[in-house]
Amino acid sequence: TAITVAKNENYAGAYQGHVDKVTFKIYNDASPAYNDTVANNLDINDLVPTDQLTNDQWKSDLSGRWAIRQSGINQTLTYSGKDKQLASNKDLVKALGMDIDRETITKQIFAGSRTPADSWVSPVVDGYKKDQCGQMCKY
Repeated sequence: TAITVAKNENYAGAYQGHVDKVTFKIYNDASPAYNDTVANNLDINDLVPTDQLTNDQWKSDLSGRWAIRQSGINQTLTYSGKDKQLASNKDLVKALGMDIDRETITKQIFAGSRTPADSWVSPVVDGYKKDQCGQMCKY
């Protein structure tokens, strides 16, 4: 799916457009978007599939065409409210949360491309304070 927006030739504002049109491609999966980026069919892609993180494969695939920037993205693991065992047992949910090794996940699954949360908001957000959420971010 794609959405194309065109330059408004009648726009009289101070900041004029520099391109005639922009096409936003919408993907349901990171892999096809990544493949289009590698093939030069997509100019901007902010997500590298996890299988391309291994051995920094993406860096060689996109040689000279990548940059790493901090973002305000917050990835979470959320339990289903439909699971009666989890819905009725807050101690079980807490135990599961305490058992998740965030450091290992970020190193082994995401090849160090993510960092475990240490505040209520991302470091790029105004108001960020390291260790602001204490144990809540650890578990």
